[in-house]
Amino acid sequence: MVSKSGTDVFHVTCNENCKWRLRGKKKALCDMFEVTVFHNEHTCNLDSRHFDHCQEATWVIGHIIKNKSTSDGSKYKAKDIQRDMFDEYGIKMSYEKAWRCREKAFMYKSGTPTESYTKLYGFFYMLEQKNLGTITDIVSEDDRFKYCFWSLDACRRGFKFCHPVISIDGTFLKIKYGGTLENRDSWKYFLQKLKESIGEVENLMFISNRHQSIEHAIEVVFPEACHCACFKHITMNVVHTLKTDICNQLIWLVAYAWNKTECDRHFEVLKQMDPTIATYVEQIGFEK
Repeated sequence: MVSKSGTDVFHVTCNENCKWRLRGKKKALCDMFEVTVFHNEHTCNLDSRHFDHCQEATWVIGHIIKNKSTSDGSKYKAKDIQRDMFDEYGIKMSYEKAWRCREKAFMYKSGTPTESYTKLYGFFYMLEQKNLGTITDIVSEDDRFKYCFWSLDACRRGFKFCHPVISIDGTFLKIKYGGTLENRDSWKYFLQKLKESIGEVENLMFISNRHQSIEHAIEVVFPEACHCACFKHITMNVVHTLKTDICNQLIWLVAYAWNKTECDRHFEVLKQMDPTIATYVEQIGFEK
């Protein structure tokens, strides 16, 4: 514990019941400190000595563990850091502190989010050089990143050989700059750039969740396209809103029925099993 800290002195102790202590004093002709007192004998118990070391800076531990973390940090978790720091250094730390150390390690290994955004320009340039016909675009506002878009030429060529169906969903941004690509401006920008990339496509169909921003953007940018609701999102919304998944199999039978007669038959069973869920499905619109 730091008992005194200033521009010219630094005093630390273990705890108030322990004789361990260290004192440092700034040297006169330089910025370095000299240890003047060091009593390296603990009279406290091990539990109090190992409890969350507040002076173990997250940036220091981040450098120690950076080579253990994967590129996305998914496999080396906070609980793994807690275990390793105790096994290797005898340090007990809270889960929250271990998480902050993990974030530091990820930054030291992969760079800061700010640095990553500055690499987009070079990344897009190489895409255009190596994949001829690729379309890229970056929009900034007040020298800050706002939107970006890229489309490989192979994506456009694919419409010549298969039914034109595009499935879209929100993009989750992680680490420091969080959020989801789920507002009208971002979806309108994305679909406008998509239209520049693929042009007018006959019988084009979009599949997405029922987010109003997506529905509005499709109506504005692709007024001739058909927009359908994603079955997976429908069942997820039922579970989230109505707190049950008992009818998910029946909803699947309704959604994937090959003709109207079969669809109506499965829907009648759904109505008998749970009228509330049946009403929710009906409000979506059978054509979707």
